[in-house]
Amino acid sequence: MGGFRRMSGLASRLIGGWRTGLARPVLILQTGNALNYFGYGLILPFEIIYLHQIRGFSTSTAGLVLGAIMATAAIATPPTGALLDRHSPKAILVAGSVASAVGYAGFAFVDQPWQAFFCAIIGGVGNGAAGTANRVLVFRLVRPEQRAASVALSRVAGNFGLGLGATVAGFLVAAAQQLSSFQLLYVFDAVTFVGFALIVLAAVPVPNAVPAASTKINGAGFGAVARDRLFLTVIVANTVLIVVGHTFFSNILAPFAATHTPVG
Repeated sequence: MGGFRRMSGLASRLIGGWRTGLARPVLILQTGNALNYFGYGLILPFEIIYLHQIRGFSTSTAGLVLGAIMATAAIATPPTGALLDRHSPKAILVAGSVASAVGYAGFAFVDQPWQAFFCAIIGGVGNGAAGTANRVLVFRLVRPEQRAASVALSRVAGNFGLGLGATVAGFLVAAAQQLSSFQLLYVFDAVTFVGFALIVLAAVPVPNAVPAASTKINGAGFGAVARDRLFLTVIVANTVLIVVGHTFFSNILAPFAATHTPVG
C-alpha cells in the first residue's frame, strides 16, 4: 500500500511538472496539431516510394513533385503573412487545412506527373497558409510570457503525431505493400486535415484583432526583416536544417532502407 502511494505521488509530481498554464483553447489547438501531424506522418516516409514504385514515376520526377510542395508552401507564406495583418488567423487556418486536404487526397488517385504536380501545388499552398496562420493564432491566444511554452508544446505535439503516424504507416505498408494501402494513407491524411479544421472551427475562439501597424511610421514590414542581419542569419540556418536534417533525410531514408538493407 505504501509503495502504491509513493508511485501515485511520483506520478502526480511528474504530471504537475508538465502543466503549461496555457488556456484550454490553446491545448485543444495543440491536440488538433498532433492529429494533423499524425496524418502527415502516415505519408511522409513513403511519398517518394509511392510515386516511384507504385505510380511508376522516375525518381527525379517524384523528387520534383515533393519539391513542388515545399516550394509552393514557401511562396505562399509571405502573402499569407500580409493577409494575417488584416484577416482572422482562424479563418485562414481552416481554409489552408481544407486546401491541404484536397491536395493530399488527390495524390491517392494520380496517374500522370502533371496530376501529381497539380496536387502538390494545392497542398503546398494549403501548407504554407495553414502553417503560418497556425502560429499566429497560437500567439494571439496566449499572453506574451506564454509564447515560449506554447511553441514548445506545439513542437512536442507535432513530433509526437509525426512519429506515431510514421510508425502506424510502417506496419500497414509492411503488411500490404500495394496501391490500396498507399491510397488509404493519403485519404486518411486528408481526413486528419479536415478533422483539424473542424476542431479549430468548433473549439478555438476568434482571437482579438491586432491592428496592422503602418510600415511607413515604424519601419515594420518585409523591408525591416530584410535589414535585420540576425534574423536573416536565423532564416538561413533554419533553411539549412530543414533541407538537410528534415526534407533530405526523411525522403531519402525510406527508399535507401527499402533498396539497400534487409528492411526492404
